[in-house]
Amino acid sequence: MWKYVKYHIWPRDMKFEEKLALFSDFAQSRGLEPSPGKVILDNTFDIEPDQIQHISCDNIQEFLNIINRTTTFEHFNFAPFFASKETGKFLMMGVNYRPHVVEVSVRSNDVDLVESAHSFIKENLGLKNPEVQAYDKERAKHLQPTIFIGRHFDKIADAYCNNLSQFLRLLGFDRDTIKRCGNS
Repeated sequence: MWKYVKYHIWPRDMKFEEKLALFSDFAQSRGLEPSPGKVILDNTFDIEPDQIQHISCDNIQEFLNIINRTTTFEHFNFAPFFASKETGKFLMMGVNYRPHVVEVSVRSNDVDLVESAHSFIKENLGLKNPEVQAYDKERAKHLQPTIFIGRHFDKIADAYCNNLSQFLRLLGFDRDTIKRCGNS
């Protein structure tokens, strides 16, 4: 099973290196050990400190050392893989950080392990999402969007209006919903 959740709220002063270091403890408490090599899923430890650099690390500790030394970063992907030879269970816990979202993915052949790992990550990283408004069928209107483009009637305005109309069609407005002054 693979469960994936996007989170939009987390502590802005979070020290990711401290929180991500807890992943190994979580896995070991369930009898799982870090997998050093390539298996069903690859261990992934990548960080982009800025728009120019990309660093790929070989293991958890190397990644934690790099992220500890990096004061800011644009993006990172931390996805260690853990397994047990005795039970055959495996666990991949991934955190993909981007400036406006933290994506958490957990994959395992044990459903309970997936749910407990998600809860662990959400709680330890302080992840939340804004409340989703319930859908109200009584208030649904399903309005069709209409756009009126007001403009001058000259060649310059024609060019701008045609470009804007073409762009709106690319966004999904059909020709009838783009009300324009002029010929086309």
